[in-house]
Amino acid sequence: SQGDYYELNYTLEFSSPCQGLSWPLYLALREKMKAPMMAYIDFSDLVICSASPERFFRTCGDVISAFPVKGTSPRGQTQEEDRQNLLRLENSEKDRAELLMITDLLRNDLGRVCRVGSVRVETLVQLQTFSHYHHLVSEISGTLLPEASLLDVFGALFPCGSITGAPKIKVMQHTDTLEGRARGVYTGAIGMISNNGDTDFNIPIRTIVRNKNEIHFATGGGIVADSACDSEYQECLTKASGLLETLAVFGSTAPAFAHQK
Repeated sequence: SQGDYYELNYTLEFSSPCQGLSWPLYLALREKMKAPMMAYIDFSDLVICSASPERFFRTCGDVISAFPVKGTSPRGQTQEEDRQNLLRLENSEKDRAELLMITDLLRNDLGRVCRVGSVRVETLVQLQTFSHYHHLVSEISGTLLPEASLLDVFGALFPCGSITGAPKIKVMQHTDTLEGRARGVYTGAIGMISNNGDTDFNIPIRTIVRNKNEIHFATGGGIVADSACDSEYQECLTKASGLLETLAVFGSTAPAFAHQK
């Protein structure tokens, strides 16, 4: 087959006017999503409520680890349906191939700031289960070069290949044209730097942003040669479900969201 990219991550944005949803929204999101990489940042006019399941990277001393996520399957309404959805994801050749490709991309990115021969895949294609969906994740680690600063790490890894596609630079240029908007906080990085220099950053997916009187978030998926339009679109809605359900709890305060297929 012919084409310019191995994978392109395309995203849809949900947005609406709103008034004053911030800390109570985050608490509801925290209770609903129970995500491992949550964050709340309040700049008054700009408020970020992140319920991300995806860790971008963390550093501990001179060891850096990255955790790309690919593949999404919704939780089932029954135990048996949940098991079937999990098995379907586990046996999906497409999702496994996507994660293998992005794992290799991140392995190469880490090689730019790590000692030669130190980069290794710790875990390859492991299932993780969250409140609303199952995911596939890998873990890659390496030993940082003595001269590698945090800026160097971001220069090598940012943005994460799991939310761009491959080849990274070329696909990002095309995505800008296709999406027709800046992603902003979404798919960037939110994290912390400890006093001893250790770091931990997420990728702000499943993240609601209030900018003055507007609230918005986005979801997306990786498009490859054998992608089916309807299933990719449904995956986007699956990823949005927890956020929309959380907003619905606020009744008349919560905005109605519009999206385009």
